[in-house]
Amino acid sequence: MSKRELSRDDVINLLDQFCLQLKSVNFTGVISLVGGAAIALAYNHKREFTIDIDALLPAHPEMSRIIASIATENGLEFDWINGDVEEFIPYGLNDAWNHYDEIHG
Repeated sequence: MSKRELSRDDVINLLDQFCLQLKSVNFTGVISLVGGAAIALAYNHKREFTIDIDALLPAHPEMSRIIASIATENGLEFDWINGDVEEFIPYGLNDAWNHYDEIHG
């Protein structure tokens, strides 16, 4: 399966599904987005597409299952949202994040 291009609307829809499913398993926490998806949401609404959502994902026992479920439901690769970027985020950079939105609490 090839990587599907995700529009800004796709990103919003996928994050909505993701947050609803996380809420259903009592997840509380912050998911920080970086890269193309973050740019599309916060800074440049005209950005054409991204192929994945780069994020800092807190540990939760249901995280992998939820990501896989959404991938299957939407015809996406299982890394449609991933934490691969974590190694590039300097430790202790917590004060540099901009709060953009809160989804489903």
